[in-house]
Amino acid sequence: MKKNSIKLNYFFNLLYQLLSIIIPVITTPYLSRVLSPKGIGEYNYSFSITTLFMILSVLGSHGYAQREIAFNQNNKEKISKLFFEILIIRLIACLITTPIFFYVAITQQKYSNLLLSQYKMILSTIFDISGFFQGLEEFKKLAIRNISLKIITTIAIFIFVNKDSDLIIYSLLMSISLLMSSLTMWPYCRDYIEIISLKKINIRQHFRPILMFFIPVSAVYIYTSVDKILLGVLANDIEVGYYSQADRIVRLLLTVITSLGTVLLPRIANLLSNKDTLKVKSEIKKSILFVSFIGFPMCGGLIAISPIMIPWFLGKDFQASVLLVQFLSSLTLILGFSSVTGQAVLIPLKKQNFYTVTVILGAIINIVGNFILVPHFLSLGSVISTLISEVLVCALQTVVVFKILNLNYREIFIESKDYIIGSIIMTITLSLLVLKLEVSTFDLLITVLTGFIIYFSYLLITKNILVINLIKNIRTKKFKSN
Repeated sequence: MKKNSIKLNYFFNLLYQLLSIIIPVITTPYLSRVLSPKGIGEYNYSFSITTLFMILSVLGSHGYAQREIAFNQNNKEKISKLFFEILIIRLIACLITTPIFFYVAITQQKYSNLLLSQYKMILSTIFDISGFFQGLEEFKKLAIRNISLKIITTIAIFIFVNKDSDLIIYSLLMSISLLMSSLTMWPYCRDYIEIISLKKINIRQHFRPILMFFIPVSAVYIYTSVDKILLGVLANDIEVGYYSQADRIVRLLLTVITSLGTVLLPRIANLLSNKDTLKVKSEIKKSILFVSFIGFPMCGGLIAISPIMIPWFLGKDFQASVLLVQFLSSLTLILGFSSVTGQAVLIPLKKQNFYTVTVILGAIINIVGNFILVPHFLSLGSVISTLISEVLVCALQTVVVFKILNLNYREIFIESKDYIIGSIIMTITLSLLVLKLEVSTFDLLITVLTGFIIYFSYLLITKNILVINLIKNIRTKKFKSN
């Protein structure tokens, strides 16, 4: 099977991820003002519960299927057999979780309508075959599908969601969008799979490896979504709203970085199957430097501009989210590195047990931290718990990956120092500038532009290799076009 280049895959995945940033930039300010912190909190609380049942319906089959498809890209019979076996497992899991979900939805009287409106999200897990196409490195098809549905859903939001009582309508739109997202990829399947006899189907062989994927996925869910449930139980919907929007802003920016891990996983898996360790080391080193190049200025920029960005973006009702965003900004680095070391390396290396231990440990710390800190610090307590757990997971995974691949800490740090120093200079300058500015579109644009100029000017002065090569590539393409 002909493979797309990693650059092409990254481009298509990044294209969708950029749209995933642009569209919320348009919809989030609108929804924050229309639905208010309370409405946002109610939706995110109910969605966190729905997400739990989605995970129970998928089990660990998404990541497992992606890895196994990547290992067998050139064997149509094997990937066809795997496709149908995973489909059957998901169908069984969904049939088991459905009655439990309806019981929870009915007993959660305040959130019953919201939860019931989100059931289509659980159904979508049966038909979600994005992991299949990711394993085949067919990111173009996924990107086109995702982009089209994102645009349609966005238009629908502005048409049908106009007041706080439209919260149910918003929930239905998001649920239908997710279901359609899963269904629209099925027509492409016939080009990659063939019908398999039922006699050849063997779902038992997948139970153990899927379980090994399910445990870390569940643990990751705990310290990315359960905090919203605990915050709703230990505090209130408004605090959930503050935290959810702060978390959303940071994770929107994170998509630019974490999309790299998504496209790296099948490529690393394929390289490892061919025992090309040197190429693996090269790809990982370049990826870590790329995370540093984007992550450090992104972190510093968020810390500096949050005092004027949050009121402008979310409205004055979300002033409490400023401090939360400043704390969460470090996730741009922490999760950026984790997406490379954990997602892209440990899974293809089949170090699933270690990966599982790290995320379970992180989940336990996050839950304990929430119970201890939320009653005293409310949403800030959830933020602190999240940071502690994410730092621990990232540190453990990075140490092991560096040891396995014999990567040099000092060498990578030296090559990253320009990004660190440039980001520090930029952050200090912007923080002083923000003190004299007002909450306005013009002042925010000036601040962001100033940050870009300072950071890239420093990298040009220090003759940073990545930036120099980037400029050379742009000039070469411009010359060819002329």
